[in-house]
Amino acid sequence: MRGFSLIETLVALALIGVILLLAMGLLAQEPGLGRRLAAQEEVLGILDTAHEAIRAGHVLPADSAPFPWHQLYDTSAAPAVDGLELWTEVVPHTVVGLDRVTLRARWTVDGLAFERTVHTLVWRR
Repeated sequence: MRGFSLIETLVALALIGVILLLAMGLLAQEPGLGRRLAAQEEVLGILDTAHEAIRAGHVLPADSAPFPWHQLYDTSAAPAVDGLELWTEVVPHTVVGLDRVTLRARWTVDGLAFERTVHTLVWRR
């Protein structure tokens, strides 16, 4: 027997069709994925700037408070982040003079909420 039978050809075409439908679903999600990644990159830049400011001696709140990230980060570029909130939490460490600082960022992209946290230890000034 030479060639493929009709059933083998139909099964192969059905498998190719299913694979193409799955690939189209991934491609349809790609624009939203790009926005989320751009927003995450921007938030990580803000967190990095805030972390460096704290290490450089920026005055920390006594307990838990919003962090004035607008003063530290260049916001001239149109941000991809909606409703960004950056909070600090300062807790004394067991070592005298050392504080455990937590930076927490919350933001939304396309109606989805995201959160990132950075922990560091800082000597009290």
